[in-house]
Amino acid sequence: VAIVLQTAAGRVVHTGDWKLDHTPVDGLKTDVGRLANLGNQGVDLLLGDSTNAERPGMTGSERLVGEGFRQLIPVRTGRILIASFASNIHRMQQAIEVAVQVNRKVAIVGRSMRKNLNIARQLGYLDVSDDVLVKPQDAMSLPPGEVMILCTGSQGEPMSALTRIAYGDHPTIGVERGDTVILSARPVPGNELRVHDSINRLAKAGAEVLHEEIAPVHVSGHANSEELRTMIALLRPKAVMPIHGEYRMQAAHAKLARQAGVPAAAIVMAENGSVVELSKQGVRLLHEKIESGVTFVDGLGVGDVKDVALRDRRRLSEDGVLIIVTTLASSNGGTAPPELIARGFGESEDLLDELRDEATRVLEQLEADDIREIKLLQEHLHDSVGQIIYDRTRRRPMILPVIIEV
Repeated sequence: VAIVLQTAAGRVVHTGDWKLDHTPVDGLKTDVGRLANLGNQGVDLLLGDSTNAERPGMTGSERLVGEGFRQLIPVRTGRILIASFASNIHRMQQAIEVAVQVNRKVAIVGRSMRKNLNIARQLGYLDVSDDVLVKPQDAMSLPPGEVMILCTGSQGEPMSALTRIAYGDHPTIGVERGDTVILSARPVPGNELRVHDSINRLAKAGAEVLHEEIAPVHVSGHANSEELRTMIALLRPKAVMPIHGEYRMQAAHAKLARQAGVPAAAIVMAENGSVVELSKQGVRLLHEKIESGVTFVDGLGVGDVKDVALRDRRRLSEDGVLIIVTTLASSNGGTAPPELIARGFGESEDLLDELRDEATRVLEQLEADDIREIKLLQEHLHDSVGQIIYDRTRRRPMILPVIIEV
């Protein structure tokens, strides 16, 4: 769904995610006439989806995925698991239609997918009868050839349904030899490693994994370069700001706009936090920035987690923590034998004994040198013990020397 913003400064069109599908699943084609009419009225700024700007030609119709399902699913005898974006209602509809044709029940696994399916049914965008759907907890009790599972996790999200299934950690769904997993989505840039990890784990469990590189199970929901040219030709915007995509994709979109006659000075290359001003004089990128990016929620706190806290938590999760506790006598400056407390640091008793001996040696040497300042004692303990740990294990746990003055 595109959005038109009518303001005192001018008319802005935001395309959202889009493509020109001449054979859509729901029969609702892009209103090209409306777009042309907007162009006649005048568009001052176009904010255009750039995701597929580097790809030539036109994006394939969603119906191609349905045809792929109809080729692949009837010949499978095991369970079928299809992972896609939870927002892709047409993908769900086509999968369900094929399931009905081959007498398979359908289980919806993943909170966001169940929510979207229920809303789509209520609004009349998705047609499925109650007798086709089964609860996830009942799916595994059905014969493998009589069930299809639609699930989230096509991007390898850590807590998503498919990822948990791949790790054998899902409470109700599992995979076994003879099952087929269909990844009906392309990995978003940056998610490739997580997706490949899921594929490998599913394959080790015995499942056959199909994805767009080896089977017709996905088409993009974003416009390719020829469609972007068509949009610019229809709207004839005075200025263009490529959005939604990595910089190279936005740059390719900007090139298409220049080729279509949009002046280079009227093409804005913005990034997260940029401030863009639209006025009667045109559009320009301002020097000021606004705060943007990830906002962390920590308990009741929102946005108050500092970088150092995140770094410490990452180190704790990866290498654990070692606490060195000793006492410092205020009367004579003597120290007690140190105690070591390790958490998430599962090393041998031999290494812990060596670390305890090293801590004792450091404290005795500092006492002999008449060094009594607690901060210096902590620094020497941290550095000496930390170096031994790294030499022996190539790990760097968090080391917390605690010195209690008595």
